[in-house]
Amino acid sequence: MEDFTPEQINGIANSYNNMARALNKFQALYWSELTHEQQLDLNAYQNSLLNRVQDIQTRSVRPAFKNAGEMAIIIQQATDEANVGIQRMTDTTVVLNIGAITVALASYVARTNLRGIQTALRELGELLKLTSKGFGAESSGYENI
Repeated sequence: MEDFTPEQINGIANSYNNMARALNKFQALYWSELTHEQQLDLNAYQNSLLNRVQDIQTRSVRPAFKNAGEMAIIIQQATDEANVGIQRMTDTTVVLNIGAITVALASYVARTNLRGIQTALRELGELLKLTSKGFGAESSGYENI
């Protein structure tokens, strides 16, 4: 089992930060159209992602994988694709689901839960198919992790 390198940690942290920022931008753009519960959900997703950034950067969690380099690339790619996907979407329900699954992915990564990571990647890929271009579960490479 390999720990993430400092460069891989920074890449993952940047992806989580960018996703939190994208959720915040969506929230600001559609503020008047969102219900109170949707506002709370978006705030929770942003906070959770930022907490995962802090955890991984301070090494309070130390996820280790058989092939940490490949795993880091898959995590970053999925999170970055989710980020781009929500910037193109106007469907609040889909954006909320993408946010929730990205948070779940970050949580599974922190706990080195491979089955959870695979499930989150597959679900995220399915949601991103709703955008014009998503990474899709079939091309994510999660089957080999």
